[in-house]
Amino acid sequence: MPNLNRIFAAPVPTSPEIALSDLTLRLTRRRTALQRRTRDREMHDLGLTEEDIGVMIDLDTALAMEGDGTLHDLATFYADTGTDPLQGCAKAWHTRRAAEVDRQTAHLEGRDAKIIRAAIGKGRVGGVVSRDRLHEVLAELHAHAPWMAPAAAAIQRVMEHATAHGPAPLHTPPLILVGPPGIGKSAWARDVARRFHVPAIDIDIGSTNGAVFAISGTERGWGSAAPGRVVSTILATQVVNPLVIVDELDKLPQNVSSTRGALPGAAEVLKSMIEPTTAKAWTCPYYRMPVNLTRVAWVMTTNSLSGIPLPLLDRCKVVTIKDPTPADLHAATCRMLSDRVPDPDLRAALAEGIATQVLRRRRQGYRTSLRQIARAVAQIEDRPQRVWEI
Repeated sequence: MPNLNRIFAAPVPTSPEIALSDLTLRLTRRRTALQRRTRDREMHDLGLTEEDIGVMIDLDTALAMEGDGTLHDLATFYADTGTDPLQGCAKAWHTRRAAEVDRQTAHLEGRDAKIIRAAIGKGRVGGVVSRDRLHEVLAELHAHAPWMAPAAAAIQRVMEHATAHGPAPLHTPPLILVGPPGIGKSAWARDVARRFHVPAIDIDIGSTNGAVFAISGTERGWGSAAPGRVVSTILATQVVNPLVIVDELDKLPQNVSSTRGALPGAAEVLKSMIEPTTAKAWTCPYYRMPVNLTRVAWVMTTNSLSGIPLPLLDRCKVVTIKDPTPADLHAATCRMLSDRVPDPDLRAALAEGIATQVLRRRRQGYRTSLRQIARAVAQIEDRPQRVWEI
């Protein structure tokens, strides 16, 4: 079976021993399917060659021996008989795959070739949790930012299903978090990555060229040619499910201007990277290699859905986040002050002073963001005897 954790979608070489394991599994399944047939003349309906049938007969003999039908039993069987057709098939398979890799990486040189070859056949998932640990992490996230509960619930629904039969890695549908500015949407996403122990990749759409090059990378031939941050992070960490945080999604440009004319904007690039049919073999424009992005987690933030193309919205789950309550802001204030003000009595007095200001602003019709709270707390550190105006 294909390894879903591999970084590259194209055929990659593995050791003959792993190839032998794959071949054994494939033939064992074919043997099981064959046993369902009741007449010998139906054997060829399975699409097997005479060589496959011959190898399968050997496999039947080996698995019928005493033991658990593992590769160890096969090794014992072939040591006794002096033949090993499966091992020969495995070596031939490995040779063909190695030749295919040589063909696909022939355009790479120097450091780029070294990076790609080091990642071939590699890949691991991060954020593997049991059902119980999943609930613990979600509880920690909720305690730290209860107003982000709708976003945590979106992750919980997917992960509850994934962990139904045992531990599973972090996975989430592409999320668009829409809510007022300064409520910690991006900070929450970074907290998710930290608590699940997966790499976090921050990309700001408001940067030059709508961050399209930071997301996808640049083709060779450009003066600024380089791989995108998503692929670079996967290659550097060999973790295939990083969490990509795309900020200010409402600032997506329709296209990017360059000396070579207009190029597709970040919306088109994102669409191809999150769409399952294209993500499973998304071609990196810099390395020109098909990368498997199906495990990547995407959390995009915005203050408004206005300006976001409908085809991109259709491919994501939109989650609405509301302003933190005064109680939420007070709890956040206490957490911020705990890192800056060691005296508990002074810390309580300062937190109460800020809470009073929040309530006063609320009565006057003004909202208070977490960003404003953080700014006030930062100023308090310099002059702790004064409660600064928010």
